[in-house]
Amino acid sequence: MPHFWCDPIIEKIRRCPASVCSVVFPQYRPDLIQILTAKLGFTYKDFRQDVLRPLGWSAGEAPLTLLDKAIKCADDGLPGLVLANAEALLAAKTEEERRNWLASVFLLSPFRTVVLPLTLYGSLLPESANERVLFLSEKDLPTPEMAMMQ
Repeated sequence: MPHFWCDPIIEKIRRCPASVCSVVFPQYRPDLIQILTAKLGFTYKDFRQDVLRPLGWSAGEAPLTLLDKAIKCADDGLPGLVLANAEALLAAKTEEERRNWLASVFLLSPFRTVVLPLTLYGSLLPESANERVLFLSEKDLPTPEMAMMQ
């Protein structure tokens, strides 16, 4: 069974070549983020696992520029990047720091399309980025059970 729920998301992302866009999920759904990554043919990077975990207890003190670095990472030949779990570092920052970074991320010029999935901080995204943001609702998504069957 195909993943039809992905189609409007993929369409929106395809209109954002070589830029940062965001998909705001109503709840944390790493299963759907991985399915979306595969359907897009993008690289999946788990920021929490790959970047923060090796830092141990000092991970919360890491600068937000680590997120920028992950976004601008070397091109691996795939057309895009899905940077999952960026909110793990954002959660350790003040609301002002989060707002500032979420505004600045849309000004970056990555070499390829970058998708930033969010759950907690979608409401902090700047209105100026609305054309590159897709807010999803529960009705847009399959249940966890249905996602596993697809």
